[in-house]
Amino acid sequence: MTTFDWSQYTGNLNWLKERTIYMTRAGSHSYGTNIEGSDEDYRGVCIAPPEYYLGTMARFEQAEEKNPDLTVFCLRKFIHLAAQANPNVIELLFTDPSDQISPEPIANYALGRRLFGMRHLFVTKKARYTYSGYAVAQLKKIKHNTEHSIEGSPRWERIQKFGYCTKNAMHLVRLLRMCREILETGQVRVKRADAAELLAIRNGAWTLEELVKYAENEDKELDSVYENSKLPHSPDVKEIDRRCVEIMKAGLEWL
Repeated sequence: MTTFDWSQYTGNLNWLKERTIYMTRAGSHSYGTNIEGSDEDYRGVCIAPPEYYLGTMARFEQAEEKNPDLTVFCLRKFIHLAAQANPNVIELLFTDPSDQISPEPIANYALGRRLFGMRHLFVTKKARYTYSGYAVAQLKKIKHNTEHSIEGSPRWERIQKFGYCTKNAMHLVRLLRMCREILETGQVRVKRADAAELLAIRNGAWTLEELVKYAENEDKELDSVYENSKLPHSPDVKEIDRRCVEIMKAGLEWL
């Protein structure tokens, strides 16, 4: 397991550390596509104090910090997004064990394991539309260079050198491949065995024409992959809700 230095947290939620039940390193480090200077990204799940659920004044869905890059979701919001097969959320439960962080206090580990034990419930055919949907959005940005970039920034320099943003291209290919893997195997492979190739794509190994052709062909092929997939079409929302209630009750009693 990796570690997270909570002393870096400068937010005003003084209960966040003690009520976080699951945390993992995310982003390029979790994919294995990080390069020198890549930011460290951390994502977590917490159960807020009772007043945020039972009272009338306080509300909480997620906490965000930029330095370090940290997002901690409320358990209910996290489960809702995971049930929708949101790529940025569902993959957090499938990161490599070396990227997962032991909660502090360690007593929260049992609650985190209950959430972790639900992860198979979120793997459904919905991934066809969420993963490929994110990929298509990346493709549109690449083809039309619609994403804002500041002159002199790394993104701007990539566009000037290669004619398109190669970092977006890397994520596009990763998302399409993960989509196929999920539909064919039921596995969410976050730590990428193809990390070297993905980094080569980031470094401009593919022309824009090659990238567009690959993406458009792969998206079409995913239709038949979807039809042949043995995954359920949608999640068992009753079971997901039942388990969410159990974890919430335990968290509100224990924490």
